[in-house]
Amino acid sequence: MKNGYRRLLLFESIIFIALLSVSLGSNILSGFKMTIFLGLVLLYFNNRFGFEKGGLRYRYDVLLDAIIYLLAFFLIYYLSGLIFGFAKNDYLNPEGMLKFTLPPASYIVMREYARFMFLCKSEGSRLATATTVFLFIALDLCEKIYFANLSNGYNIFLFVALSVLPTLSSNIVLSYISKKVGFVVPIIYSLALELYRYIIPIVPNPNEYISSLIAIITPVVFGYMIYAFFRKTESDILPKRFQKSSVISLACVTGITLIMAYFISGYFDYWIIAVASGSMSGAIEKGDLALIEKVESAYDDIEIEDIIAYDNDGTIVVHRVIAIERENGKLTFKTKGDANEEVDSITVSEKMVIGIVKKKIPYLGWPALWLNNL
Repeated sequence: MKNGYRRLLLFESIIFIALLSVSLGSNILSGFKMTIFLGLVLLYFNNRFGFEKGGLRYRYDVLLDAIIYLLAFFLIYYLSGLIFGFAKNDYLNPEGMLKFTLPPASYIVMREYARFMFLCKSEGSRLATATTVFLFIALDLCEKIYFANLSNGYNIFLFVALSVLPTLSSNIVLSYISKKVGFVVPIIYSLALELYRYIIPIVPNPNEYISSLIAIITPVVFGYMIYAFFRKTESDILPKRFQKSSVISLACVTGITLIMAYFISGYFDYWIIAVASGSMSGAIEKGDLALIEKVESAYDDIEIEDIIAYDNDGTIVVHRVIAIERENGKLTFKTKGDANEEVDSITVSEKMVIGIVKKKIPYLGWPALWLNNL
């Protein structure tokens, strides 16, 4: 083994031991402190090993593919909101940005730059590369280990499934990409996937097990896509038609993502839901998607024979208005499913009303219903 690799392995071993002792004894490397710690590590690294330049071939082509992949991911992920529902982001305020967005963003930038530096010095040594990957897995798990309950086998299993495996998956892929194209792509990829929940007003709300599965699979698929890209690339310059098709794909996926996010998030004026029953058969069938225009405070716009969507204790009901009454200045609505023999037993108040059904899209709600019943 070359002397440089020995020094690098010793350096990484010291960092790992320091992280292990700190994470088991306290939580001093939280927030901006982890970024500062990595900054000090990089200063010492520069003094001992020197910095590397980040200009590598195909960086911009892989970056374009990464953006397309991320947009496609968010398109599919927001469509899953039809199954898992949505949650409102409570961190969109100055305090939330300072506490939950800026510290991890600065850590991600520093982490990926440090990863690239370490991997450059590991080139040619599988042991040094593996040690570098293991070190950055330890960095990501440092704070999680401190808060983890490892008192019994079941809790250890949960920690491995919900924290260790997603961290393992993402770090292996990020290390591969960093070694191939530098630190820019891993930074953008990590910022998008790790911070979206703090900067987007409405996010899908899967349970922790589904979230863990998504966190494991997403980087694996991305890593395979980049691996396939390099297998197919034989020349130093990519064909222009490939670059042109990538730009077209990016534009198309961006447009579709924005449109679908607009309609299914429920945050804007229109909302799409999958109809889960046949109570409106004839007008709207089970498995159709219903396009709902929110009424907000314009309840006077609702007329008899309109089909409305209302919230009945967390269940969205899509039925037709058959009577409207005014009580103490507030409107109430009697509704009935077209295929039902009886009028709905509850009286719908203004607060329960979500909006008026404007259009239906036949059959496209079936995938959401099938997955929801698994």
